[in-house]
Formats: sequence, structure tokens, C-alpha cells
Amino acid sequence: MTTVVSAIRKPYRRPLYSEVPDTTRILEEYAFWDIYYEHCSYFTPSTLACLFHEVGLRVSKCKLVYNDQYILIEAEKGRHGKTITSPDLDQLIKKTAAFASTVESDIAEWIRLLQLYRQKGKRTVIWGSGSKAVAFLSVLGEAASAIDYLVDINPYKQGTWSPGTGHAIAGPDMIEKELPDTILVMNPVYLDEIRHEVASRGIECNYLALSNRL
Repeated sequence: MTTVVSAIRKPYRRPLYSEVPDTTRILEEYAFWDIYYEHCSYFTPSTLACLFHEVGLRVSKCKLVYNDQYILIEAEKGRHGKTITSPDLDQLIKKTAAFASTVESDIAEWIRLLQLYRQKGKRTVIWGSGSKAVAFLSVLGEAASAIDYLVDINPYKQGTWSPGTGHAIAGPDMIEKELPDTILVMNPVYLDEIRHEVASRGIECNYLALSNRL
């Protein structure tokens, strides 16, 4: 952050915007698929605001966006701005401990469910091939083979493969050729949109959004 602040030149009244995942949501939803190495630090609204304040930035806005999944913070160089609330570290420590003690059983339950689907001859696909999908697949071990393929509307991703597990990434047209029984939706924000897209193709299937604990 000090490097970012030193790069801000006069006139100082140019806002700095930053958007990062909200750690509180990740911990409360036990969202292990939202933890990956590209994010070397994780923040709550209060800890992010405190960091900006400590390096000499005046916070004018700090709020949750994108269905409360991310923290949007706006600041300028200077000390006098929005009152900074000290983080409740005791609560954060408790949530972190609960996450650590529960996440392994959650992963085991996902593995059990996906393997059960495969044993029953059910076809399971993931809608979305970004970081959430990669993180989710990476913890499944051999059970990742229970996922048939990934669907992504980004044409630049179609015809490629997911890193690590090597799952094929296809466009939505694939679901008409290889009918899925279950679609795992990586981000619940898009659940209604995906349902509409699939229904418009005359396909009925089961949906599981990763925000829902099994």
C-alpha cells in the first residue's frame, strides 16, 4: 500500500478505488473455493479501511457490493475523512477458527456427493471456469473426475482446459450435446441467469449454488 500511496501525485484530490473479496462472507459461508494463492491478503471492511487510513489515505466510502461478496473502498490522500471503525478482532478470530474446524468436513461432503452422482451415472458440470472453479476442483482430489466439463460464456475460454485438473471448458451449446443432470453454479449471483439460459434450450436439470452448504 505504501507503494500505491507514493505513486499518487498532485493534485491529490483524485480518488483511489479498490475492490477486494470480503473475508467475513468467506468465513461465514465456509467458502473454501474463494481462497486462492493470487490473493495474498484478505480483508474485512474495517480492516481494509484501517489499512488505508494507516498509510495516509482519507477514506470516503467503504461498502459491500456485488451481492455483498466484495468490499469497495474509495479514498484520497489525506487524513481527515470518514470515521474509521476499529475491527472486532475477537469476532474475526472466532470466525476463522470455526472455518478452520469445519471446512474439511464440508469438502469431504462435497466429495461424497459428487462421487455418489458419478456412481449413479449422473452427469455433473460446473458453470464458470474462473478462480472459484479452479479452487473448488483443486481440493477435490480424485473426486474432481466426477465433474464432466466446465461451461463458460467467455468465447476466449471455450476450447481450453482448466489449470491443474485439465477439465475441458466449453460454451453453453455443449449442454445440448452432453446433457447435464446437475449444474454446479460457482457464483449464486448468476443463478437466475443460468437457469433462464438452460431453460431456453429446453433442458431441465438440478442446480447447486456453491453459496449453499450441503
